Amino acid sequence: MSVEQVRTFGGWREARPFGVLGMDGRQTVIALVMLMATLLAGSINIVGLAIGAAITVGFVALSAIRWHGEPVGDVVRRRLWWRLADRRGWTTYQSDIAGPAQRWQLPGPLATTVLVPSVDSQGRGWAVVWDRRSGRLTATLRVAPASTWLVPAAEADQWVSQWHLWLAGLGHQPTMVRSAVTVETAPSPASALAASVLPRIDPTAPQSAKDLMETLVVGAPAASARVETRLSITIDPSRAPGGAPASLDEAVAAFDTLLEGLATRLGMCGVGVLGRADSDQTAAWVRSAFDPVARDEVARGTQHLTWAQARPVRAKEGWDRYRADSGLSVSWVWDEAPRQQVPHDVLTNLLGPGTYAKRVTVIYEPMRAAHAAKLVDDQVQAAHFKSILRHKTGKADSARDEADRVDAQRAAQEEARGAGVCSVGLYATVTVTDPQRLPAAAADLEHRAEESKLRLRRAYGSQAVAFMAGLNVGVDPGLLRSR
Repeated sequence: MSVEQVRTFGGWREARPFGVLGMDGRQTVIALVMLMATLLAGSINIVGLAIGAAITVGFVALSAIRWHGEPVGDVVRRRLWWRLADRRGWTTYQSDIAGPAQRWQLPGPLATTVLVPSVDSQGRGWAVVWDRRSGRLTATLRVAPASTWLVPAAEADQWVSQWHLWLAGLGHQPTMVRSAVTVETAPSPASALAASVLPRIDPTAPQSAKDLMETLVVGAPAASARVETRLSITIDPSRAPGGAPASLDEAVAAFDTLLEGLATRLGMCGVGVLGRADSDQTAAWVRSAFDPVARDEVARGTQHLTWAQARPVRAKEGWDRYRADSGLSVSWVWDEAPRQQVPHDVLTNLLGPGTYAKRVTVIYEPMRAAHAAKLVDDQVQAAHFKSILRHKTGKADSARDEADRVDAQRAAQEEARGAGVCSVGLYATVTVTDPQRLPAAAADLEHRAEESKLRLRRAYGSQAVAFMAGLNVGVDPGLLRSR
């Protein structure tokens, strides 16, 4: 009797720049310059040597020592900036309900966005989120992934392979910036199932069929869950080979063609496309994220929300949490990928529904095919440089250093054979309406992440950005950091 072999996946690695003592290349150069300046000052007098040594040691300590996976210097700097912003009122948002419509904007990074309705080639409505500052456009596909539990393992592995090819193809799209998958789950009241099923029963159906449906609804579990999966695509029209489009309408038209091709190829990945999100649907999930009490009412579709109406009435960012209307949320970012090989369903525990409302967004930033080769080669050289440096100082490679160098070489070999390269990130948010339940909700999500072999880090001092990045409407923390 043959046993079906379980295929595993792995090889993720954090991009590691040139540097020593855990510092990047820029910090290493600064430390060397400071050291040389200290030696020069020491040749003049002992006081200059002492001051220079103290400054150099302090800089190296802040850059090399890590706290919760981050350099201490970054944590201290972010804490100081957050305190300054909090004192000046920048961490509090209050919508001006009585003011003019143009002042009804969303908070923080979403303030520069505009929801642009459009119609595709077949006359179906859809919407694009336009970031007026960066010029980027984001559109969302409503998708329904097939369950891997209902198919043989070989077919599920084939879906994973096709998903890899789909992501690799994004690197050949000049305007492509990122794709992001969001899985949002929330408990539903017992009445939600009845409200969804009973109105859809055909009055002309046989009585036995109607009785059966009513019996199933009554006998269903008291608690159910709402699960929604979305795939968003973000492009930068200015990257088009022929130059940026002359108008927003031309950019949206080109985006329409690109989306059609990407959606067609998703079927081979085990993903069914339900359609593109229109203006009402996009505004609805943003509004529900800020105000979870209104989620059930918004989900019924009886309200036609505008982008301005998706904003919270009041929001307050804390150091380790984010409050908006009826929701109190905590957000995490991906700190470390699984170190070991994992099966295709490793994220099941993290993505599956539970007691608390949560949202998990996985972001893929494809690397342009022309830049991918240079990136992986630089990573191989950086790994070899650190190995040589350790040997020069009399230190042996640790098992983790050796594994990291092997992963870098494997990535370069796979890229040389045509594999795509992309940067992967993850944002997770849990939301409650009762502040007393927040510690339990946070512990539940952290436990689910551990079961999925992921290490998450709470987004201290960046809760608002992490919360909105997980909404999957085009907020890019990397772009915000560069401003």
